[in-house]
Amino acid sequence: MHGVLLLARNESPPPERPSGDWRADMGSSARQEREPVLRHPWMAPLLGSRPPVGPNALRRVEFVLSVLDGLGLEPAVSVALLRALGAFFAGCAVLECS
Repeated sequence: MHGVLLLARNESPPPERPSGDWRADMGSSARQEREPVLRHPWMAPLLGSRPPVGPNALRRVEFVLSVLDGLGLEPAVSVALLRALGAFFAGCAVLECS
């Protein structure tokens, strides 16, 4: 099951670099997190069961951190925000699928 979850979560890579519009970039990131869950509702209950791994997982983290870096936040705040937003996006997707 882990392999199938990995494939589903990594269907589309994040953009190469932020656009300069942090709201648009974060919205794009949220949609990219949400879309595979809506296409594959079976994965909703598995989202919190495994860490996000795979070829695009680190790219997504780096993309969001680079967007947040443009806001002048402290690194620890950026990481905390990344985690909070990830949990929020996943929670919303789970609710949409239930």
